[in-house]
Amino acid sequence: MQRFLTRGWLIQRTFRLRKRRLFLLGVVLLCLAPPAAAQGVLRIGVVDDQAPCSDVVNRSFEGSAVDVWYQVASRADLLHTFVALRKPDEAVRAAARGQVDLVVSCLNITPFRLYEAAFTTPYSDDGLSLLTRREQSSFATIIKNLRASAIIRDSIALLIALGLGFALILWITSREFQHRDIVGDNKRATFYKGWMMLAMGTGIYKMGSAPLSMSIIALNNFVRLVITSIFVAGTTSVVLKVSKPVDISNAKDLRSALEDKIGVVSDSVAQAWLDRSADAFLTAEDQLKMIVPFDSSIAMVASLEQGNVGSVLADSASIATMKRKIIHPNDYEIVGQTLYRTPQAFAVGARLDGKTLKKVNVALAQLKFEGEVDRTLKRWQPAHNH
Repeated sequence: MQRFLTRGWLIQRTFRLRKRRLFLLGVVLLCLAPPAAAQGVLRIGVVDDQAPCSDVVNRSFEGSAVDVWYQVASRADLLHTFVALRKPDEAVRAAARGQVDLVVSCLNITPFRLYEAAFTTPYSDDGLSLLTRREQSSFATIIKNLRASAIIRDSIALLIALGLGFALILWITSREFQHRDIVGDNKRATFYKGWMMLAMGTGIYKMGSAPLSMSIIALNNFVRLVITSIFVAGTTSVVLKVSKPVDISNAKDLRSALEDKIGVVSDSVAQAWLDRSADAFLTAEDQLKMIVPFDSSIAMVASLEQGNVGSVLADSASIATMKRKIIHPNDYEIVGQTLYRTPQAFAVGARLDGKTLKKVNVALAQLKFEGEVDRTLKRWQPAHNH
């Protein structure tokens, strides 16, 4: 019995010694472990002030591109840490120097950026939009615009002409208008009264009860409603100045906007595109006067509200977000756009290994194919873009 107790004690002692050795080994290994970066933690640069794509708010990183990256990192099983970067072009240069592994934002893939850094597979695309203050028209100006509208002029002419035509057909088929409420002092007065009733759609039940007369009246009513709808839509468009944005790639429209100064965020694609487009018809001196760079979108929008610039140019998604944040958004409208769209992606750091890049590209492609990217981008779109 004593022998068995001694043997059990030896086994327990051996087990405790092994546990202690394993614990000490774990402590040593933990102390000797490389830092987090050496274990594959990616440095992800997030461009600030690029809402809705990427933004840094109270040390929190957010935006549609950030959400897309979270999905990529989860699917590719990648560890990461975020680093705030000021501007898109600065972020691309940081990637080229290997200061970050990836830059997360809606970075437009442009020729001059491709000279500096590589990009992941595109996951989105966007164009440029021009936001300006809506003009306040006087009553006299509205009347003048109504008179100048071809749709309104044609609608009125058609209402009069077709009403006259239907009145003549009905006059002939009914052998003149017989109802006592229509009959006037003479035939001319009677016909004119019936014509006006057809044109206005009032009291038309008095103009004949025969099947042929009722068919003519029904057809007249249908045509009148269609033309009246076109007239109302045309009038609304003129009064509220509802119009499609013009193509600012057109030199004439762009020059007109530049006369009132255009604000852009410095080191952005909008500034690069505007500088290059203006080279065709403006001197360098005029460009300095008409193209106003700002350090941030907040400063740019504030200048627009104060009337220091006539309009601001940026990515369409960013313009929609800026418009929503303005105190009186209905006082502003998007008057111009580029009709083409540029692919957007993440910038790739110079030191990122090919295996990790492949994981990122595959994850992006899968998310795009499954519709997750589009759903994420849609969640970040403002409710009203115009």
